[in-house]
Amino acid sequence: MIRLPTKPHLGIVGLSTLGAAIAFAILAVVVRLSGPAPVTADDVPYYSRPFEGGPFAPGVLQTADGLLGDPHRMPAAADCKSCHEQAFAEWSTSLHSMAGIETIYERTEERNMESKKRRHGVELTRYCESCHQPIELAMGRINPLPSVEPSPASADGVSCIVCHTTQASDPGNGNGALTYAFNELDRADLTGFLLAAPDRHATEMGRGRDLLASGDLCGGCHTQTDIPVVAEVDEVTPTQTTYAEWADSWYAANGVTCQNCHMAEEPAAYIQALRHGDKAPPARVSHAFVGTNYLLTDIDTFGDALYFLRGGVPAGMTGEAMKPLLRTQHRRTEELLRAAAEVEVTDAVIANGGSGHARVTVRNVGAGHAIPSGVTDQKYMWLELRVTDARGALVYDHGAFNPGNGTIPDDSVVWRERFLDRAGREITDHITFQTRTVEHTRPAIPPRGEATVAFDLALADGATPPFTVSAKLWYRVATQDLIARALRTDRVMPPFLMAEATARLPTSLSN
Repeated sequence: MIRLPTKPHLGIVGLSTLGAAIAFAILAVVVRLSGPAPVTADDVPYYSRPFEGGPFAPGVLQTADGLLGDPHRMPAAADCKSCHEQAFAEWSTSLHSMAGIETIYERTEERNMESKKRRHGVELTRYCESCHQPIELAMGRINPLPSVEPSPASADGVSCIVCHTTQASDPGNGNGALTYAFNELDRADLTGFLLAAPDRHATEMGRGRDLLASGDLCGGCHTQTDIPVVAEVDEVTPTQTTYAEWADSWYAANGVTCQNCHMAEEPAAYIQALRHGDKAPPARVSHAFVGTNYLLTDIDTFGDALYFLRGGVPAGMTGEAMKPLLRTQHRRTEELLRAAAEVEVTDAVIANGGSGHARVTVRNVGAGHAIPSGVTDQKYMWLELRVTDARGALVYDHGAFNPGNGTIPDDSVVWRERFLDRAGREITDHITFQTRTVEHTRPAIPPRGEATVAFDLALADGATPPFTVSAKLWYRVATQDLIARALRTDRVMPPFLMAEATARLPTSLSN
């Protein structure tokens, strides 16, 4: 560790003005990266530990040395920008960059905390922050009385050092089951003038290189269970099984990892190559981590208001500089969603009198996990079936989205989790802490799997053949209830069309 003399001015006596400026710049960096040694949670005044387990319970995050992350030495993502500008720019548009600060998440977390009506509130959110804001949690700042000073890295969410210092993962456990070596970096080699040993820096940031390329790293957070101390469940209850879906799939068996798809420069193109038998990893990885949240990348719809939804602009970036990057991220997000599924009308018959049936098959052709996946009490998809007649009139519609209030009919064909509270009422706004039981409207479609849905048709009077049957697979990243309660708005969030297919029936009615 670099130690400065107690009187730093002694080190610059006699230097030129330029030399003094350089020395002060170095001094500023060193002072920020120096400071008291890392401490345990027991050394932090008023640090509350009401739950059994480590200092971050009920989250399961761990540090390799058992100490809190040192805020004086915790590098922020912006520190990495000077040498890794492209990776930083890509990351700044990702969901990882705002994992702990985006507005809907923050307000929903607050409502979860308030819902418990018990003495411990902030401490419960360590369960959430173990994945969403691991740096803030590791420093000991998720506490009723913030007794640890902030760091420029505090708002970074899942940043460079989160992945690049992970030493171990327990993906089957999830809920943030990662072990970080935050305090083991030689931070004197991280920034500006002090980057004197690039080989050593590459070694330090790649200690867990095998883990960095493994789906096990992602599984540490992309597995979630409700646990009795947090929710109202009697036993550990799976609520997010993305890692297990992948681990049991053709993709895992063939060495195709989460990173291969989500860190490809063009994920949809990579998926198409996979479908044609090319299993080679992407030539270049991107730190954009393209996902499926089409809402939080849509700069052209929301304008500058998108930065409010995202929780701001990352340090080291500007809103104007982000706009073209967000447009690229939004395009890739939409293309990834379209690459995931196909729809086919596999059978349709309409008899005299206007009654009949149709069968629609939905295939998971591109996702290395089930569809939908993740937080599927919010991320859901459904089928809409429409029949039009020779005049173009709509004579049958099932599952139509209501753009006025953001709802679909109760009898729609939906793939979604339902969280139920102690009274058996459905929780539609992600108040996880009140969840008693979890049920599924229908099983999610596994990787390279399919689901076929049968519809009974009763056409409107006066329907005239020939008929066209159209099936559409819609996706929504959140329920209208969540949007309304988190943002206090009645603005309707539109759904996204993942796939569609049509079938034209014979000119005469079938018997």
